[in-house]
Amino acid sequence: MIRLGSLISPDGSVCLSWLDLLHNCFQELLNKPLNHFQPDQDDCLEGSPFLLSLSNGESCLTHSSHLQRQAIFLLLHCSFSLISKRAINAPHCNCPTSCSCFTANQESKLDSFYKTKGSLELYKWVQAHFPREISINHEMYLAMCMDFMSSFLQLYLHEDDLLFEVMLQLLGISSSLQQQFDLKEASYQDMKKEFPFDLLDIFNPVHLFHLFLSEIHYDHQVLLDYLISNDTGISCAKYLLRCLCLVCDSWELFLESPLVGKYYSKSSCKRRKLFGDGIDFVADKIPTSGDNYGTTIHSKNYEDDSEYGFKHAAECLLSLYNSIENLHQKDLFPYNPGVLLKRLRKFQEFCWQEPRFDGESTEK
Repeated sequence: MIRLGSLISPDGSVCLSWLDLLHNCFQELLNKPLNHFQPDQDDCLEGSPFLLSLSNGESCLTHSSHLQRQAIFLLLHCSFSLISKRAINAPHCNCPTSCSCFTANQESKLDSFYKTKGSLELYKWVQAHFPREISINHEMYLAMCMDFMSSFLQLYLHEDDLLFEVMLQLLGISSSLQQQFDLKEASYQDMKKEFPFDLLDIFNPVHLFHLFLSEIHYDHQVLLDYLISNDTGISCAKYLLRCLCLVCDSWELFLESPLVGKYYSKSSCKRRKLFGDGIDFVADKIPTSGDNYGTTIHSKNYEDDSEYGFKHAAECLLSLYNSIENLHQKDLFPYNPGVLLKRLRKFQEFCWQEPRFDGESTEK
């Protein structure tokens, strides 16, 4: 289904059928807590995304985090397809021009139905993972939203080839929801009243970008590895380009994006490219007890510390800019990063205008 969905744009009826299949066969995976990290290769080949266990001498396939990631990705994909779907497959009649208004009305109803169904799927899925006391008026509402997205990111950080695909899906979902909000569509406004939270607060792309940088510990080398990878290079570049554009268009939001609440995180142990003595080699970055992201679950609380988030995010992105530019000048970057460098240069100009930003550490 994932492969087929990447090759075609499924129509509304196909998306509805896929959602029914997901709920009938994989509801347990969709409802599985996002922040429960279980090893995926206890009894199978190292690195395999599948978990095969033995019970009473009989082998059984255990639900793995890999399958959970795939199920959630399909849910997001189908929901986004419905939200952004135009009712192009609505039945048309061969009537005279006098029937045009009726046909247009039928298309409008089908279009509204698709959008409502897609949004409802997202609301119900998110609600299943939120604490019962969630409310927009709750004093910890924003922290709860950030906690949810932090757990979501940690789940996908373990599978790079899906990570940026799902992040791009979230950007599309956020854009479509924002359009419904701006147009004050009645169906969307009525649905919002039925839930104690707003999807726009959860899938806020600027906040999500901040969280993503935080989850990779503001390490620009990890971003560089993503960009030059054969598996993630294109999707990572697309994601960064869109996020940089959003950041520059919503600069104040980027400056004030909070890092609040408790983030339950484990080391992603990303493989980094290290450069030294003219020789490139790859090594695992192994966390230590002083890294603030050891192997045990912990919490970190950045209460109202938006300045912390901005400075670290800015230093990470500007260090990435310097690294890409240096590699590009030496013809060592695997493709032409001109557009990405242009966006990063614009981001740099915004940073230099900020009194709170000290860019000495990122100078060439």
